[in-house]
Amino acid sequence: MKFLIILVALAVEFNARGARAWLKASWIGRWLAVLAPHAERYAGWRGPWAALIVAGPPLILLALVLGWLAGTSPLLWTLFSLVCLVWSLGPDDLERAIADYRMRRGDLSPPGEDFGVERSTLDLGPPRGDSTFLAQRDALGALAVAAERAWYAPIFWFFVAGPLGCVAYRTCALMGREMAIPMAARAALAQGFEVLDWLPARLSVFGFGLVGTLVPVLEGLREFGLWRLGNNAAVIARGALAASDYGRVHDVMDEALALYHLNQTHALLRRTLVVWLVGIALATLLA
Repeated sequence: MKFLIILVALAVEFNARGARAWLKASWIGRWLAVLAPHAERYAGWRGPWAALIVAGPPLILLALVLGWLAGTSPLLWTLFSLVCLVWSLGPDDLERAIADYRMRRGDLSPPGEDFGVERSTLDLGPPRGDSTFLAQRDALGALAVAAERAWYAPIFWFFVAGPLGCVAYRTCALMGREMAIPMAARAALAQGFEVLDWLPARLSVFGFGLVGTLVPVLEGLREFGLWRLGNNAAVIARGALAASDYGRVHDVMDEALALYHLNQTHALLRRTLVVWLVGIALATLLA
């Protein structure tokens, strides 16, 4: 059943994007607006344990609702699980961001980020590739990171831990950026997100290699430190760039190179998603 829910959720992600407009993360802001005035009176609010105060109650409530639905109506549990996974896929529309980037013919996003990913988090190593690629590789690496966070990691945690798993992953990601939360709590949430993202990131990198060029992926990441905690974004970005064979100068007209590199990376990410689905299908059959 989980595999079927994943397929339906991805169909909504790619073919019914308008239906996702109402699945926003605005409830987080409303929850913090209610919580903060009461919690600020306590010293613990300024420490890392505040992360549990912020993220714990919504997840506990979700677990109770899921338990009640499972015992009441399997159909309602399935539908509610589908909503949870669709919300966790993003929740921003990555496909629309890619289309907007393509309309700008590869122009960079506003300073500091691409596809919602901070460029400062990406350690891409020494420059390689043609000159057009060098001006664009930050954005291409950020696109790979965004795809891992929007597609691969949520379906991994949904398959492993059900709707509670994918919602916990997305909640840590979103709350770790909320400025209304004290800095120590944001750091704890960000660390929790890194832990949850560690295994999906590594599996995604191997997926890049399987559908792209495996040897450069393995060679580059062995030098960088594939298994080290805390470098998930850089691992994903480096893996996607290496899998795209970015060191080769392509026989494409200069004005089309930016779109060529974008389409190449986008296709790589789509193929990797197929690898994820095949792996989940095999795990479902063997379970």
